[in-house]
Parts: sequence; structure tokens; C-alpha cells
Amino acid sequence: MKTTIRKTIWTNFAAMAFILTLMVVGCKKKEDDTPTPVPTPDPLKSTYTLKAKDIGGISGTVTFTENGSQTTVSISITGPFVNSGSHPANIYSGAAVEGSMTGAISLTPVDASGKSSTVIAQSYSTLTNYDGYINIYLSSAMDTILAQADIGGNNLTGTNKIYNLDTIGSSNIKGTAKFEQRINNTTLLTITISTVTGDPLPPGMYPAKIFIGTILTIGAPVTKTLNDINSATGRSITNIRNLDPPNSTAITYTDWLNSPRFIRVFDPITGNPVCQGNIGM
Repeated sequence: MKTTIRKTIWTNFAAMAFILTLMVVGCKKKEDDTPTPVPTPDPLKSTYTLKAKDIGGISGTVTFTENGSQTTVSISITGPFVNSGSHPANIYSGAAVEGSMTGAISLTPVDASGKSSTVIAQSYSTLTNYDGYINIYLSSAMDTILAQADIGGNNLTGTNKIYNLDTIGSSNIKGTAKFEQRINNTTLLTITISTVTGDPLPPGMYPAKIFIGTILTIGAPVTKTLNDINSATGRSITNIRNLDPPNSTAITYTDWLNSPRFIRVFDPITGNPVCQGNIGM
């Protein structure tokens, strides 16, 4: 009788243990089957710095934010006249220094708080590779630019190379040539000149050209005509995509560094060279 009771107790105990095991395994399996939530990635963003153009003291940013198949363009500026009303803003093709004003994409005007937000029907990838720039204007007359910025492929990479331009003969003028690389591998070239003695530059617009060869090359052909240097600022800025006609061959920032050429700056009255320097290899 006692043996039968013990067997019954052990049988019941074993059955309960088996049931509990199934319950634990079942619960664990249910937990393991629950899918892990996949986090939503943050939208991609690119920010460009706005620089003052016709009115000093303006600063700000333009931010492109991925918005599905579209892009949100957000503008934020501060400085004089910003709180004076509505300021039109457009995206154009080309570089700011070229001032083409073609292919305009109208943005929501910047309000008196210095803010603007526009959703445009361009993908984030398209816009961040776009060969363009943005202008923000003082008023609807669009004759005064508050600020501007190169965007997309025209944005500068931060890579640059500076060459010295030395005086020629008894000239009192020296300078530098700064080549800056854009994301699309075209070039922004800034020529800056000044007098060796520190006196003001003789007034006028100083022509500047790039030649094939070195400063010792006789009869070197012109390969690129640059924007004239204004004596008032001592500076010229040229965006370079191609060499001069008739061939108008495309040339990259990398090309400039890997080929022997030189820059020469000329007097605006006599046409005589005043400073020069080798560039490239």
C-alpha cells in the first residue's frame, strides 16, 4: 500500500515537473519569436555656410535634409537688414562667382526672423551633387544680394594649393595664387596682389593669365585667361572648368597640380608683366 502511494506521488510530481518545463520552454520560445524593432535611421543632412555678398555682417547656413524622395531646404541667416522684411532666395546652376542665374529653383523667402524652409521635388542625392549655388536677396527687386553659398558639387573640399607670384624686374608688385578644389574637382582660383612696399596698388584692372610651361619658357602659349584683378581689392576670383577656346578642354583641380604652367600678372596701363610664378609640377 505504502509503495503504491509513493509511486502515485512520484508519478504526479514527475507529471507536474514536465508540465512546468513545457510552460517555461513555451514562454521562452514566445519571447524569442518576438521580432526586434528596427530603428529608423536619421535623415541625411548637408550644411553649407552662407557668406555676405553686397552687405557686410551677414552670416548663416543652408541645410539640405533628406525627406523621402524630396529634400527640405532650410535657411538661417543673421545680420543687418535681416529683420526688415521678406528676402527672396533662389538656387541657380553654376558657381556663385560665375553668376549665371540660370536654372532657378525658387525657395520660400526668408522671413524677418531670418528663417526659411522649403520642400523641393529633388532627391537628397541629386541636390547634394548639384552644380549650383544659392542667393538670398535683400528685397523682391533682387538687385542686392545679402548672402550666397556654393552648394552640392560646387562646395569646396578644403583641399588647396598656394603658389607665390614674385616681382619681375623693378616691379613693386608681388602676390599669391590659391587653387581650391571643389567636390566636382573643378577649381576656384583666387589671385591676390599687393605692393612690396605696402603702398596702395596703382589704380586699374590688372590682367592675369596662365601659360603652358615655366616662367623661363619663351613664347609660351596662353592656356587660361583669368578674371582681371581689381586694384581696389587687390584680388580676382575665377571659377575654372575649361581651358580657353578654341578647344575649351575640361581641366580639373588635379590637372593643375600635375602639369607645368605659370601665372603672369600684367600692368593695366603698359601691359608689361609685374609679377609671375610657376604652378603645378
